[in-house]
Amino acid sequence: MLVPPPIRDRTRPLASEGAVFVPPQSRDRTRALASEGAVLVPPLSRDREGAVLVPPLSRDREGAALVSPLSRDLSLDRTRALASTRALASTRALASTRALASKGAVRVHHPSRDRTRALASEGAVLVALALVLANLLVYGQLVHSQFLAFDDNLYVTDNAIVKAGLTWKGVVFAFTSVSYFYWHPLTWLSHMLDAQLFGGAAGFHHLTSVAIHVLNSLLVFAVFRWSTGAFWRSAVLAALFALHPQHVESVAWIAERKDVLSAFFWLCATAAYLWYTERRSGSRYALLVAAFLMALMAKPMALTLPLVLLLMDYWPLQRFRPGEHGRLVLGRLILEKLPLAALSLGSAVVTYVGQRNMGALRTLAAVPFTVKISNALLNYVKYLRDFLWPQGLAILYPLDRSTPVWQGWAAGLLLAAISVAVLRARKRHPYLVAGWLWWLVVLLPTIGLVSVGGVSRADRFMYLPSLGLLTCVVWGAADWLQEWPRRFPRVGHKLTATVAATLAGLAIALCGLCSYRQTGYWRDTVTVFQRADAVTRNNMVAYYTLGNEYNNQRRIPEAIRQYRRALQVDPRYPEALYGLGFSLEQLGQPSEAAALFSAAVEAKPGYALAWLHLGRALMQTGHREEGEKALAKAAQLK
Repeated sequence: MLVPPPIRDRTRPLASEGAVFVPPQSRDRTRALASEGAVLVPPLSRDREGAVLVPPLSRDREGAALVSPLSRDLSLDRTRALASTRALASTRALASTRALASKGAVRVHHPSRDRTRALASEGAVLVALALVLANLLVYGQLVHSQFLAFDDNLYVTDNAIVKAGLTWKGVVFAFTSVSYFYWHPLTWLSHMLDAQLFGGAAGFHHLTSVAIHVLNSLLVFAVFRWSTGAFWRSAVLAALFALHPQHVESVAWIAERKDVLSAFFWLCATAAYLWYTERRSGSRYALLVAAFLMALMAKPMALTLPLVLLLMDYWPLQRFRPGEHGRLVLGRLILEKLPLAALSLGSAVVTYVGQRNMGALRTLAAVPFTVKISNALLNYVKYLRDFLWPQGLAILYPLDRSTPVWQGWAAGLLLAAISVAVLRARKRHPYLVAGWLWWLVVLLPTIGLVSVGGVSRADRFMYLPSLGLLTCVVWGAADWLQEWPRRFPRVGHKLTATVAATLAGLAIALCGLCSYRQTGYWRDTVTVFQRADAVTRNNMVAYYTLGNEYNNQRRIPEAIRQYRRALQVDPRYPEALYGLGFSLEQLGQPSEAAALFSAAVEAKPGYALAWLHLGRALMQTGHREEGEKALAKAAQLK
């Protein structure tokens, strides 16, 4: 549509008073009016895809300009008359325009916008299909993998409530039990649903986790494309997220279903927040709260989401910037996150209770606070190293108390230097601040300030935090390559685009190959812990778990060797003492077994199974009275 020729001096005040500017409709009418002296009004601005923005008319939900049906049929003379009067800029005329828009206005679509949307939708479908295919190529081999005799037995194979499938008793257990460190009812329900549908077929349990990871990859692409408008950068980021080797543990370990499930609802909550920021309403905010609550009910590591949403307000949403009203806007944005923060606080309290009940919390008295801080700083650098060079990954990394404290402080200096560099680049590259702080904040609850079960760190803890580092890498590399044509005049844009595509493809391919290899180590308990033994030192949990598995396979000499390796690391390791005693008992050596069982109950007085076997071994060696006391103690503890 054209606004035919108002006087230029009148056009400017009318525009400032709310006059309607409508983009050209057809080339023929434009030329005809131009020949009659019409003044063409250029578009005020364009959106990210180059489509003309039409202010300040009301718009429908899809963003199309709304124009009164009457204005399309006005003659040229009448249109000129209307445009030359001040009535169009008056309050009464503006109100009548809005009223006409609400009574059945006609949409005027810009042709280039329609074409751009069509191409973008086709490209999005191709990216989605590529993400699904890549995930299946890497993780499809898990259909042949087994349950692990390490946490999988607690969550599925030895858990009678879960194995019964979806039952009312199971639902009550899921929502009332604070066990295995967390309150995560949705995770329990997902395992029960798998047991209901697939029974004990481990391959299908694995495929459920793979399917959730595929959905997460698609959500990462959708959320970053929605929030940044950068199509190919978002696609590359999603592909690297899908195939990064650090994420294999979360996908391949059935007991870590909580990681991928919590991330799914986390990303859904992020998408709900993006929708809410477009038009704030109670219903949209309620959807955000519901998605966040479900993320917490899958795994409480999602509790850092309110802080991440604040970072997204800074970049890419740019909901606040430093300036005259910056503090006021920031205060409103913080207030907006308070209900989410309250949910995070409640989840943190419940998690603390669950870990205390499991005896997994190590108090500050047990480990000096300076050592904890040093270990946490060093863990940050190790996570960063494994992100950039993902080699030597293992199911668990033992807490090394012999590490010099100075290494932790040196790691702290490195992190501080990177943080200063990122802050100095905030004006030109704000995504560096958002991505770097995303990684630091989301990883903080699991960085090692509170050590769970003697584990120093774990690859699964990087599932969501890695999105921050991936943002820094992808956007930083893209901006660096965009500078080439300016710095090197001989380098054209086509060559730059070719180099960018090559580097992105190479990075994705390398990640895919490394993840495929890493997934192969998760075939069964022996292979995954043999890998941990090969790439870590003094891993007594790995030695003990291998000993148990060899015992189950009746490979007694190998089991004894692994138990003794564990006891070399910690001579008072009660489970290893019991395992070694059990192996010797199988070989017909009750006297040696009784001594080991006695040492186990001394190290762990509440060890009912060790008391039971101690009583049996004492009875076999003729110490009937002591044996009966030990059996009575075992019965009491059960």
